Amino acid sequence: MYLMYMLANLAVGGYWPGNPNSSTVFPATMKIDYVHAYAYPGTTGGTVYETLPSQNIGAAAVAPTISAPTGFQTATGVETHISGVSIAANWPGGFFTVMVSDNKGLLHTAPTTDVYASGEGTTFLTLTGNLSAINASLATLTYQGTATGDDWMWVGATNPQGQQGTKNIVATDVASIAQVISPPVVTTLPVVTPLPAGLPIVTAPAAMTLAAGATQALPGIAVSSGQTGGTIVVKISDSTGILRTSSVAGVTEAGEGSNALTLTGSLAAVDAELASLTYQAGSAAGSDWLWVSANDASGGQGIGHTVVTATPPVAVTVPVVPPIVTPPVVSPPPAAPSVPVVVAPAAMSLAAGTTLALTGVSVASATPGGIFSISVSDSTGLLRTASVAGVTERGEGTTSLMLTGGLAAVNAELGNLTYQASAAPGSDWLWVSANDPNGNQGINHDVVTVLPATAVVNGLLTGPQTTVLTGSSLVGAALQVDGGRAVKNTGTLTWN
Repeated sequence: MYLMYMLANLAVGGYWPGNPNSSTVFPATMKIDYVHAYAYPGTTGGTVYETLPSQNIGAAAVAPTISAPTGFQTATGVETHISGVSIAANWPGGFFTVMVSDNKGLLHTAPTTDVYASGEGTTFLTLTGNLSAINASLATLTYQGTATGDDWMWVGATNPQGQQGTKNIVATDVASIAQVISPPVVTTLPVVTPLPAGLPIVTAPAAMTLAAGATQALPGIAVSSGQTGGTIVVKISDSTGILRTSSVAGVTEAGEGSNALTLTGSLAAVDAELASLTYQAGSAAGSDWLWVSANDASGGQGIGHTVVTATPPVAVTVPVVPPIVTPPVVSPPPAAPSVPVVVAPAAMSLAAGTTLALTGVSVASATPGGIFSISVSDSTGLLRTASVAGVTERGEGTTSLMLTGGLAAVNAELGNLTYQASAAPGSDWLWVSANDPNGNQGINHDVVTVLPATAVVNGLLTGPQTTVLTGSSLVGAALQVDGGRAVKNTGTLTWN
């Protein structure tokens, strides 16, 4: 159950009828005839989309659910329609924000009434509007390939309450158009060849918890496939945990004792080794995303993930684990993958309508040469930087900012990044992603808390505030309700 409160702001003077002077009569009384409360419409200005009680399912809103295909095939230069992408919410009223992004493909939607679209024809598309209009726009979503290979697409949806759902799609760009589409039909989109049957299916627990620094078995991780023959490659990776398995005959391991482990062998042998998988948490408490991908002999891929939460260590007696008589054969770990590392503060706060410097946002890479693309986006705040030579900016003064240039120049410009909060208090998720010249991607986020704007001018309260009074009266006062007008009458206002 959620408790609801009504805030009434009291002030003497103001724009109406003006500040007290020698002609002001004291004592005076101000009476409130009634207070009218309106349902939250989900938007300010323009068309109002109210949430009808009959539309809401459940006592509270939950994160949106995204439906999308697991993957599709396309070809370089071909604009392919992506069918089946839609958003569902148990509280469908208000404005939603949907972001679609990838590394290489160009994204397009058809103009749709009541939907504001930004980033058309780029790798980062943002749609804002009511849920039904956004779904109508997503029904026209297309992907235009620019280079052969696999490309990961991400779809993120944020509801008016700030809750977010995500979904990934794998786009496979093949070399020949003949491999992807049948002969085109006039006035219709190309027909996409369906993905081959029998893609690997990765099973993994949704979440697990252990103490910081502790080691725990990862049960329930397995791979199944309609193609049981041939060699399968399974990769397990995370950010902070150390991964280990016990060797199984017929499986080649790479990366034992690191945060990126690869197992290669038959499906049965790899599954047997996955049963012994363990995770050693880092020394610091926090959350870590563990990803599992499986590629079969035909190139089909399946993927799954587990959210690992490391809690602060506690003083407990840990049972001594008997040593393994025959230690496993450990292959030397591979070279660390050259993936950009995005550094961002975990959280920041500022008053509604104000601007704050976003310090501490930067990108690091083991291969700093070439051109990097940095995307900074949020739902409500306006983003700005000061120009730096060698950096191309797109989206200055909007909620979606793209910086392209050398790593040193991009980091210099990120040092000037500012965030201007909207007029409404609440929480806003700010995402920073970095793509290096090889298509590798790093991502991080910052939770921005927008506080109510308050001020004290000449001893008078202005802006949104909460005053709790008991057994008192206010003389010569005016009542101001946020977004409303002040009311002044004669007499005495009393409350308990």
